[in-house]
Amino acid sequence: MVDDGVLSNVRLRIYLFGFPTIQWHEGDHLTLESNKVRALFFYLVLHLNLPQPRDYLAYLLWPDVPAHRSRKNLRQALYNLRQALGPLADPCLDIQRDTVTLREHPGLWADIWEFQEKAEAVQHHVHRPYGACPYCAMRYAKMVELYRGEFLQGFSLKDASPIEEWIDEQRRHYQQLIQKGVHLLLHYYHLSGQYAQVEHLARWWVKQEPWDDAGYAYLMRALAYQERKGEALRVYHQYAEHMEKEMGVSVPAEAQHLLYEIQEDLLPEPESVRRARRLPNPTLPFIGRQREYDVLLSLLSHPKTRLVTLTGPGGSGKTRLAQEVARGALTLFPDGVYWVRLENVASEQALRAELQDALEQEWGTHDWYTQWLRWAEGKRALLILDDIDHLVDVLAERLPPLLVQAPSLVLLVTSRRALQIRQEHRFPLRGLPYPTEDDRVTSLDEALSYPAVKLFLERARRLMPLFRPEGKELQALMRILQMSRGLPLAIE
Repeated sequence: MVDDGVLSNVRLRIYLFGFPTIQWHEGDHLTLESNKVRALFFYLVLHLNLPQPRDYLAYLLWPDVPAHRSRKNLRQALYNLRQALGPLADPCLDIQRDTVTLREHPGLWADIWEFQEKAEAVQHHVHRPYGACPYCAMRYAKMVELYRGEFLQGFSLKDASPIEEWIDEQRRHYQQLIQKGVHLLLHYYHLSGQYAQVEHLARWWVKQEPWDDAGYAYLMRALAYQERKGEALRVYHQYAEHMEKEMGVSVPAEAQHLLYEIQEDLLPEPESVRRARRLPNPTLPFIGRQREYDVLLSLLSHPKTRLVTLTGPGGSGKTRLAQEVARGALTLFPDGVYWVRLENVASEQALRAELQDALEQEWGTHDWYTQWLRWAEGKRALLILDDIDHLVDVLAERLPPLLVQAPSLVLLVTSRRALQIRQEHRFPLRGLPYPTEDDRVTSLDEALSYPAVKLFLERARRLMPLFRPEGKELQALMRILQMSRGLPLAIE
């Protein structure tokens, strides 16, 4: 469904994916007198804010009619369009002697505009060339939601071949975009272990594009991972029958191998899913650090980032933020996310033991560092070293050669002080925002706009479910937050 917040001020909604629909916010459909007027409006919608030559519009819609008649037809079509748009005509439809422009306006919304906005955001987002970017996956999910069917499904103008050719071109263009989006979104759900979402999306996609090998493969895997082996095998036989009867070709070797793995219970689980089980699993909700989470995850997804040091005073929430980011980054790193807990670890021997356990390795005491380098080589992984306060000097010496040896390895460390090495990005963390005396907060509703207040209330309501501070209680709460400077550990 389309976000209600996006459409709250919209008066006219234009749906061009699937069977085209133009609808007023009250639910009534916009009435246009002919398919030629509809085609004109659809063309202008796709060229928002771009002046279109009137002669060219006339040619598109009436290619076999003398120029003077086609221009007259266009004038009539524009008149009808203005009448239909009613109060939106003047602000939206700019008709000049030589050009026609559909102007952007808060009262207009089109599914294709939002689709294009998400597609452009994905195109310009910089991330690592492997794995699946969570930022892009969210936008692909919205694109899939908007794509109700092919562009202008069922719409045609048989007596206007130029506009027909344009429609066919747009259909192919958006079909290619959605195919790429579906594949990457399936990959994201697959790597994050969301097999029900893989199944739902893949079932929809193979109905849209029954020739798509990847869609069937993802569907078979998703069913097998959900211990529905029989259904997975039935999907394979449906796919094989379609390939042979409809396309006259045999099943590709990759699909046959996938069938064998499913039949013999040899289907490997994604490494990212396997590694997720060894990550810390916090029992309390993540509160107040969404902005830091987004920025840190974006930084880790950038191909030039090699080492991020999350710094801050004790109790500022470094470990909790790193735990949340670890799970969010699972799909970015095909070889896994590794968590190494180094609290109170102060010697290289103890460091070796913690690394061996976290990385599931068996190293001897002799030359263990070389073996660590060998493990890291070629790894497209995120290695998180949590709470390195007692090892800052040791790791400042050990980590640079590791980063050189393993160019696809990324490191996230948490510490009260930075490592002071060249490859380091520093990410300072302070207390959560809290209301100061200058803010003059007088009600709980106002106070809840501050993350420190939200955290305090969440923890307090675990003991007193009906706790709702007002008046003097609220003022006392704010003084506590001011004295603690918003540090999560002090609040908790």
